[in-house]
Amino acid sequence: MAGSKYDASEAAVSSAPAKPSFWTRFKNHYKRFWWAHVIGIIVVVLVIVLPVVYVGYPKIAQEEVHASDVNVTKMAMSDPTPDSFHINQTQILHLDSMFEPTLFAFEANASIAGRDSHFATVTIPQITAVDGQLIHVNQDVSLQDTVHEFGDFCKAIVLNEEVDLRLYGKPELQVQVLPVITVTYNETVTLKGLNQFKGFSLSNVTAQVGTADGEPNMHGKVHLPNPTVLTIPLGNVTLDLSVDGKFVGHSFIDNMKLVPGMNTFSMRSKLDQAVVLKKKANYPSGVMPFDINGNKSVYDGKELPYFTKALRATSMTAHVNISEALVF
Repeated sequence: MAGSKYDASEAAVSSAPAKPSFWTRFKNHYKRFWWAHVIGIIVVVLVIVLPVVYVGYPKIAQEEVHASDVNVTKMAMSDPTPDSFHINQTQILHLDSMFEPTLFAFEANASIAGRDSHFATVTIPQITAVDGQLIHVNQDVSLQDTVHEFGDFCKAIVLNEEVDLRLYGKPELQVQVLPVITVTYNETVTLKGLNQFKGFSLSNVTAQVGTADGEPNMHGKVHLPNPTVLTIPLGNVTLDLSVDGKFVGHSFIDNMKLVPGMNTFSMRSKLDQAVVLKKKANYPSGVMPFDINGNKSVYDGKELPYFTKALRATSMTAHVNISEALVF
């Protein structure tokens, strides 16, 4: 009997199943619950990637745009009308970035820095934003509703040594296969101004006595420096002349086009000789101070109100030796 009990116990022990190994249990678990783990991985990836793509990426892109800078090397105006002109502008993009995003074409409002109202809207073309990238703007610009504001800009250019120009827009930007996002372009560019034509001079001045009424009776050359990158087609310019606050006549410069560097133009004047000779008595040396103020700008037979506004803010003084200039 005892032998039978032992044999039964031994048989029971030997027939118990072996315990599965860790790896066996691990594989079995993944066979049953693989879908749950896939969902978990997707959730983790989304938790990490989505904030990077939709929060970090736009933030970094905006910071790169803010950190960029542009240098305007050319700004040539042409074909002006009372409410429009053509612009051909070149600027160089400067930035320090490891990325090379595409900045899609966008409309940018141009204004004097610190002013709420803009004076023009230009189209910035699509570019790859890399250091040294050239940006060309070549288009007609409408001033239909902004003639007054553009006149303020022209006036600022004439009067000041430097003018801060603000460009503002909302371009779309993309880095490789990442989503297209919208960034804010708010760039301030410093332009050199004409600084009231500091350094201007007259030469070869002659004044004729006894000319017919209405005919020019003084001629000369006017030399005007332009330290800017601007080319400005002023057309036919009229200037007012006075001595000691007394109006003595007009000067005229035809087809006046300011280009960068020193500009020389022929100038003719119609003076009230009686008033000039009377004033000459106050200057025994014969050297008289002629105060010159802008009057108007006319292009293709039409007055350009924005250039007229700038010219009327201009005041210069030329010392002319009338005794030496007189021709009888």
